[in-house]
Amino acid sequence: MAVSDTQYSLNESMTMKKALIIFVLLGGLYFSNPSIEDHQLAVKESLIELYKPSKQLAIFADIAAYGLASITVKRNDYYIFSLTEVKGATIGLGVLNHVFVFDRQLKKITNNK
Repeated sequence: MAVSDTQYSLNESMTMKKALIIFVLLGGLYFSNPSIEDHQLAVKESLIELYKPSKQLAIFADIAAYGLASITVKRNDYYIFSLTEVKGATIGLGVLNHVFVFDRQLKKITNNK
């Protein structure tokens, strides 16, 4: 009986360690979820990069990108990550203090091929 009690104690200990690791990871993701301002900035920077090759729009790209990003960007918060939404389409993912904007989706929305 002593062996099975020890084995049970080890299994319980491993379960507690796994639960603690999962809790710490989820907590880290929760506290590193980007804010709406981070999402707006990421969209702004992506829009500037998208229109950068066009010399005619270079002057207005920064102004237009800032206006569009601050007005139309929505953040769908799922606590451990967030999604960037513009015009009803998901164009980005926010996780670990960084926002990843999907250029393909952004081009579809802006009709820039």
